[in-house]
Amino acid sequence: MLVYPDPVTWEYIDQCPDKEARERVFKLCKKLSEMDFLDSGAQKEEWEATPYFRFNGEAQELFIEWCTALERVKLRNTDEEPVIIEHLGKYRSLMPSLVCSTHSLRRTQAVDLWQKTRNPKLIQELLGQASIAATTFYLELTKDEALNTARQHRLLN
Repeated sequence: MLVYPDPVTWEYIDQCPDKEARERVFKLCKKLSEMDFLDSGAQKEEWEATPYFRFNGEAQELFIEWCTALERVKLRNTDEEPVIIEHLGKYRSLMPSLVCSTHSLRRTQAVDLWQKTRNPKLIQELLGQASIAATTFYLELTKDEALNTARQHRLLN
């Protein structure tokens, strides 16, 4: 993500612009630092110290398509400045990292909200999912948990 910003007037301000937002970010960072990523679907081989996430099949295909275009077109563009080519080369790992991080944050918030509210309709709306079935799958609810929740919220006919 390369951005050339518009010129702006700079002014030094010695205060946090939004203390409530800062606290939410700190809480989220703390939760992530204490999170067991294996419980959220991460994988870890016995010889590895750090768990990792992998794309599913469809996402992997999109990544391969994107990465191929990056390697064959953008990074081979002889008309571009070398510093830009070098910058774009960092995207190979930046983009998958951003995608996995965003997904992990999104799922963490959904699970946290589920634990507090047990309201699948609310979570479905917040995630923008098409169905309750997709939401229960995303939350990794067991079949019994999903059926009990559906009955409690009168989601079954």
